[in-house]
Amino acid sequence: MIVTAGIVGLCLLLGSLRHREQEIQQQGVAGFLSVIIALAVMLLILPNETHGSMARGEFSTFQLISLALVATGLYGAFLYMQTQRYAEHYGAQPPGHGEAVPSPGRFATGLAMLLVSLVAVVLLSKHVAAGFEGFIGNFQLQDPDAVTGALVAVLVLLPEGITAVRAAARNHLQHSLNIALGSVLATIALTIPAMAVISVVIGQPIVLGLEPEDRTLMLLTFGLCILSFGTGRTNALTGVVHLIVFAVYVLLLFAP
Repeated sequence: MIVTAGIVGLCLLLGSLRHREQEIQQQGVAGFLSVIIALAVMLLILPNETHGSMARGEFSTFQLISLALVATGLYGAFLYMQTQRYAEHYGAQPPGHGEAVPSPGRFATGLAMLLVSLVAVVLLSKHVAAGFEGFIGNFQLQDPDAVTGALVAVLVLLPEGITAVRAAARNHLQHSLNIALGSVLATIALTIPAMAVISVVIGQPIVLGLEPEDRTLMLLTFGLCILSFGTGRTNALTGVVHLIVFAVYVLLLFAP
């Protein structure tokens, strides 16, 4: 919700205010949305409908591991399509068309810095979450954990969000959407399988099924994304609608 309603809405609005209308690669965005919607429904809605576990919103161990493998496999297939077979649909040149291949040393350095950055973000989020919990405890909220989780998510997504908004403002909306939707896809396709493995290892159940209001907002946002990007051109109105849905999401965090 933070990305598909908030960050995407901000990108569409600011980009359209500066450039009136912006064009995107429909095939690329459709590829993102097809994988995101499929995984979101299977991993966040289907748990409420299955009977593999006695508790509502949970998969059985077999179901959990099976769908974790499906998620990672589908993510791998998407990465191949995005970076190799259909790279032009995502605003990139096809392989072998003048792109410089990084040296092994440069690749190793980049990989090491990526891992260092990820560890830093995780450690920072842990300390910031404790501060958020202490601060939110001063208010009489019905669901303080949801508010804390949303604030930590905003913090983690802030660098990508800033980069996506800046790209949209420079009239590079396709690059902006690649960043924003890519973060959503990675969150669903990698984070949930990782948590599934941890759940099985430590023997603690993981509740994936969304509450009815969250499920409704998620499906509404997916529908908006399909309509917003369906013509290949975007404008300020679509950005406003996304931001209004995001405002309702924030409202329900504080007043569920």
